[in-house]
Amino acid sequence: VFVGYFQLDRDGGQDVDDLARLVERGGGRVEPSVTPATTLLVDAGPPRVVAGQRPAGWRQADETRRDRMIKEARRLGIRVVGVDSFLDMMGLDRSSFDTNRLRPAGSVAAQPAAR
Repeated sequence: VFVGYFQLDRDGGQDVDDLARLVERGGGRVEPSVTPATTLLVDAGPPRVVAGQRPAGWRQADETRRDRMIKEARRLGIRVVGVDSFLDMMGLDRSSFDTNRLRPAGSVAAQPAAR
């Protein structure tokens, strides 16, 4: 389960779809909500407020969902990690998104992103 505002590159849009493709490419499944079968919740946190404004596309309902999913995951004993920890688990780093390529952490050669 992914919660929070996933903005990893500099294009202004969220990157949760790219992360979901990574999980699916590795044989995992991304679900919209926490259940007893959930194995991991990745929390990107709320978006940064710039000049008193939240990014377009982030609503109070998103914040409420994030809080509810984290609370439920903790209640069920499901591991909650931040984005950087998740990327590390996947062998990636944030620069993989800045270059529009998903590159393994520590790798010199870039690999094209799955589309």
